[in-house]
Amino acid sequence: MDKVCKQASSAFSRCRVDIRPPFFDFVGIDRADPSIARRLASITISEVKQPFERQPPRKVGELEQMVINEQQFIACPELVTNLLYDGFMMQRVFYSMLPEDERITEHLHIIFTSKLACTFSEDDWRYHARALVCGTPSIISTSGIVEAPAKPREFYLYRAQAHYLSSQREARRDRDTDEDKDKFAGQYIDYHDKRITDAAIGYVYQATMFFITFGQPFCNLQNCRLYNSHWQSDLIRTQVLNPVICKRHKKLIDDFNKSAI
Repeated sequence: MDKVCKQASSAFSRCRVDIRPPFFDFVGIDRADPSIARRLASITISEVKQPFERQPPRKVGELEQMVINEQQFIACPELVTNLLYDGFMMQRVFYSMLPEDERITEHLHIIFTSKLACTFSEDDWRYHARALVCGTPSIISTSGIVEAPAKPREFYLYRAQAHYLSSQREARRDRDTDEDKDKFAGQYIDYHDKRITDAAIGYVYQATMFFITFGQPFCNLQNCRLYNSHWQSDLIRTQVLNPVICKRHKKLIDDFNKSAI
């Protein structure tokens, strides 16, 4: 977080950047309070091809188990799960916990979470994983950094072939998974990858630009750090290998720094 804070402070020099304690500690929420776990469990997604309001209801026993699991995740926030959370509903939950005097545009809250945020798209009528959900507060999902941008096309072809082979030879399954990572090592950001920090810095820039530009956080230029990367190769290029801001957005940031009070 120190690196993220340092770069954000350098880019947006007229803003004071604070590193707050873990979110629940900062807002004074009792981690053992089951109502918090219940609220988070209630915004998980079980059917990716249905919007949030059409999600099938959870069975009582299933929901209670999810609440218990959620309490474990709250106690240990760095845990990574395979659950999907509606990103905008997550935003609402976190917003309701913010201090009332900080629910204004003068405060830009950016919450980092290992939970996998997703949003529903009416273009293809399904949920998609997101690394960033802009707004108040903005949410950066470290799991989303891994899962949202697509891996190389060859990766999916190789995985499909491996899955076919493993269905014929069940004992190969674990070895195939290891081979996936070895064969494509370095071509995508994985869990516990040091490059997640570099990518997170870029998403902090985008979350900030969302407010500076009144809702336009991305750049159309593929070599700008504000480019909306849909592929891991784009993410690595713009955030790790050549993390630069295009001239137009650099001017916007410079103008913002000069005008900020």
